[in-house]
Amino acid sequence: MGQPPERMTLLTTAEAAKYLRLSPRTLEDYRIKGGGPVFIRIGLGRRAPVLYDLEDLNAWLKGQKRGSVAEEVPLD
Repeated sequence: MGQPPERMTLLTTAEAAKYLRLSPRTLEDYRIKGGGPVFIRIGLGRRAPVLYDLEDLNAWLKGQKRGSVAEEVPLD
């Protein structure tokens, strides 16, 4: 028997926002406009639950590191 598959640590929008120290509304805006962490939508439609994998949140955070404000890319 092999190892059981690793279980993903999934967070709701509110939990992910708290983890990232952002508002839930900011994460919702990122989902619409892009630029935020990847997310998982369970089902179809606007009311389908949205979850975030903790590993994806950490990867997105690492991608936000900057050495100076000159490295920032303006959002259109």
